[in-house]
Amino acid sequence: YSLYASSRLQLAEPLHLLGGGRFNWIDFKSRDQISGNRTEFKESGEFTPYAGLVFDVNRQWSLYGSYADTFAPQSQYRTAAGSVLAPAVGSNIEAGVKGELYEGRLNVSAAVFHTKKNGVAVLDAANPDGCPSGAAASSCYLSGSTLRSRGFEVEATGEVLPGWQVAAGYTYVSSRDNAGETISAETPHHLLRVSTNYRLPGDLNDWTLGGGVSAQSRYSYFAADNTAVRMGTGGRAVFDLRAS
Repeated sequence: YSLYASSRLQLAEPLHLLGGGRFNWIDFKSRDQISGNRTEFKESGEFTPYAGLVFDVNRQWSLYGSYADTFAPQSQYRTAAGSVLAPAVGSNIEAGVKGELYEGRLNVSAAVFHTKKNGVAVLDAANPDGCPSGAAASSCYLSGSTLRSRGFEVEATGEVLPGWQVAAGYTYVSSRDNAGETISAETPHHLLRVSTNYRLPGDLNDWTLGGGVSAQSRYSYFAADNTAVRMGTGGRAVFDLRAS
């Protein structure tokens, strides 16, 4: 169950305050049909606030900054002792600029961000062949170390020229644990996505041409149960062309 509220206040002609929060109640109970093990977990009134400031530089450009707490239940994970893993909690800070060009036909933005999470679930290497407190094929988990991600992103969407639509974005992310080690599991450092669509002019106006690319850099990480085993995949790009 949850209860939330939000507000938007105009502190001055160009300055806006956005704020709110959410209370969370969790009552989790489960019984494994094979082992008969029972699990219960309760969380009462967990509060996650957020706040943001938006400053309108002019009719086209705005600057903003925001802060938010995060709260993610992990009731699906169980420890070797039989208890449910505690929720992962953290925070997210973001700042950036947004603009509307060509009378609002093109939207552009740029942002920097920093995300922190505490107690994220990780595999329990001491119980690799099944969790004593769970089902026969299940794994045990532990509350992990503090994870930090930071990076930036830029985006542009809209009509660049009459009949020419574009959506493009680039994101860079660097994620590390509290020991300073890279944690890139399924999170590439570089991600690029571009898509475009063009309606031909004149007598060919019934025709539309388009294309796009989605590309990301490689990622890799060490397996939880054996630090000598590195897993991951190489960088890849998918291109498409279309006509209609």
